[in-house]
Amino acid sequence: MDNRSRGGQGTFFIGILLFGAILIYLGFITWQYFHTTQIAGYQVREGSLSTNNIFTAIALREEKVFYSSLSGYLNYYAREGEKVATGNLVYAVDESGRLQDYVAQGDYGENKLKNEDLSAIREDIMNFASAFSPAVFDPVYDFKADMESDVQKLSNASLMEGIGSLNSTGAGLVGFCYASEPGIVVYSTDGYEEMMPAQVTAENFDRESYERHQFFNGDMISNGDAIYKECVSEDWSVIMQVDEEKAAQLEEAGYVRVRFLKNQDEIVGKVSVFRQDMEHIFAQVSFTNSMIIFCRDRFLDVELILDETMGLKVPKSSIVEKEFYLIPEEYVFDDFAEGSQVLRRTYMEDGTLSQESVHVTIHQYDEENKEYYIDDTQLNLGDMLLKLDSPDLYTVSKRGSLTGVYNINKGYADFKRVEVLSENEEYAIVKPNSAYGLNEYDFIVLEADKVQEDDFIYE
Repeated sequence: MDNRSRGGQGTFFIGILLFGAILIYLGFITWQYFHTTQIAGYQVREGSLSTNNIFTAIALREEKVFYSSLSGYLNYYAREGEKVATGNLVYAVDESGRLQDYVAQGDYGENKLKNEDLSAIREDIMNFASAFSPAVFDPVYDFKADMESDVQKLSNASLMEGIGSLNSTGAGLVGFCYASEPGIVVYSTDGYEEMMPAQVTAENFDRESYERHQFFNGDMISNGDAIYKECVSEDWSVIMQVDEEKAAQLEEAGYVRVRFLKNQDEIVGKVSVFRQDMEHIFAQVSFTNSMIIFCRDRFLDVELILDETMGLKVPKSSIVEKEFYLIPEEYVFDDFAEGSQVLRRTYMEDGTLSQESVHVTIHQYDEENKEYYIDDTQLNLGDMLLKLDSPDLYTVSKRGSLTGVYNINKGYADFKRVEVLSENEEYAIVKPNSAYGLNEYDFIVLEADKVQEDDFIYE
């Protein structure tokens, strides 16, 4: 056989070996894939819980409705949601209709937006966009009314100059109407203006049957028609339906912080509870400020912040109970190189007594009983432990359990004790930076019942 034949056989043999090695490696990877736990992980972050404290509330204020003494076409001057003083011009009534023609001709000049005007429009747009839901269309009409109110004052600034020139040509063509007392102007009514908290019923919360009558520029009005209303006090409140448990919790608190979902503002208010019967319980939270922000809103979605415990937020599916051996502290010692250890008595093959150092993992220290929680995979029931420099012995038998999660930062399930501060149906808030516990940004097993201690984890 020549050298080329031997070389070809050698190359073929090496190829077979390489192919076989790759095949074995792929087989090992496949075996490892099916024999390792593949579960979802969760990164621990700081947070708080919302414990079903979101309610739809009715806003009640001290409101006074004003009626027109004139008939004609309506033109508002004061901006809705703006505070007016006694004697300020609120609206004008065009008794002849000539003002409507004047507006239609567009002869009253051009308005430029000021910074405060732009800010008001921008705020209305942001509030609408943040709270909009396709399932509830009513707020779209409210937004439309808000936009019309925002541009209303811009157009009326030049319009008032035109009214003066029209009145100079004929007396009584346009009637000016001024505020008789100070307050916040609102151009709508809904029948809730004189409602007292004790008069609120469950039917009042039905938003489908709720009707609000909005007034607009250009409306034809008659003598005696409702024309606008004023919110005349900063004192106001929100009313919501609650159950007996929540009512008792609120009564005990006395005061509560309310978060308004419309703009995320938070205000502290005084709580009072009134019961119509066992099934109809209402809570009232009263405020002394910020009424002007919500003066146009009758229904408000609010969150009662009763328990805002901060800590590490973990899913309840990650929490598990695990048993440990309880070892008195005098039987555990620290070695600078090896960490925590115990001395265990053992028998040699010839039957003589000896001792060995066993590395142990501490998961918790019980200060009251002076005991360590030691992983039960590192010791056995009945093991005899020796105290350093003493003939005393301790038999491993006492057990205790801890609440914890499986940390997977190192690629395997490592139990970490947690102290639950509060919880709801889905999440728990646990104490941060506790000894032997969790830290923010740790990764934990999402479903703790699918793994065991020291399992390798592949996400």
